[in-house]
Amino acid sequence: MTQPNRVRRTTREAVEIRAEASDVWHALVRREETPRWLGPGATLEAKLGGLCTATNFRGESFSGRVVELAATRRLVARGEEGGELDFQLDLRPRGTMVRAVRTVMLEPDDADERADAEPRDWRLALLALRVHVEFRAELSSAHASAWTQAPRIEAWRALFGPGRFVVEGTVDQLQRRDGYKLTLPAGFQATGRAATIEPGAQFIGDAATGELLTLSVLRAKDRTLLHAALIGSRRPTDELADLAVTWQRALAACAS
Repeated sequence: MTQPNRVRRTTREAVEIRAEASDVWHALVRREETPRWLGPGATLEAKLGGLCTATNFRGESFSGRVVELAATRRLVARGEEGGELDFQLDLRPRGTMVRAVRTVMLEPDDADERADAEPRDWRLALLALRVHVEFRAELSSAHASAWTQAPRIEAWRALFGPGRFVVEGTVDQLQRRDGYKLTLPAGFQATGRAATIEPGAQFIGDAATGELLTLSVLRAKDRTLLHAALIGSRRPTDELADLAVTWQRALAACAS
C-alpha cells in the first residue's frame, strides 16, 4: 500500500550478458556471488519469503522478502517500505538480457532528485554483474567516492580541470562510441570509446585496456555523491588498491 504523501518512482535498466541464463541466475542469487557485483552484504535469497538486501553507492538500503519467483527467469522482492526490486532474465541469441526494475517510495520534497539518481545506481550494478559473469574471478575493480553539498551539475563540473579528478580532457561533448582520452590523478591515462553518456551525471567508457571506466554524480536527498570506478581490471590487487586511494583523495579535493 502506498503511504500517504509519498511518491512512487520506477527505474528500469537492462544489460545483455554473454552467458546462459542459468549462469547469470547463479550470479544473482548465490550467497557467495551476489556481494561481488551488488555490494558488500547484499543477498538475494531465491525462495518465496527469502531475504533480499542491498545498499547502493549513496548509502540507501533496500530490505525485503521475495514475493514472486521463477527460477532462472524472475525474482521479485517487496521492501519493508513498500518499494519493489524486480530482476527479469530473457534469453537472447548471444546470451541473456537482464532487466532490473526498481520501484521506490519517496518523500515529495526530494522525489525528483533521488529518482534521478536511481538509474545510474542500477546501471553500475548491472555492469558489475556483466563483468562478474563473463569473466568471473579473473577480474577486480577499484572504487572511490566522496560526498559534497554542491548541487549535481556543480559537482559534475568540479570533476574536470587542472587539480581536479579529470586533469585533462572532457566527456560532455561525446556521443556514444566516440573515442575519449582522459588524464586522471597520478598521470593515469584512460583511452577508449564512450559506452554511456549522460552529460552532467554519468559517463561509462569501454577502455582500450578492456576495463570499464565510470564517472557518476548521484544525488541523495540533501547532498551529492561523486563516484569513480575502474571495473573489470586484470591489474594486480595492490595496484588497484593504490589507485583507489589516489582517486579517493582526488575526489575529496573536488568535493571540498
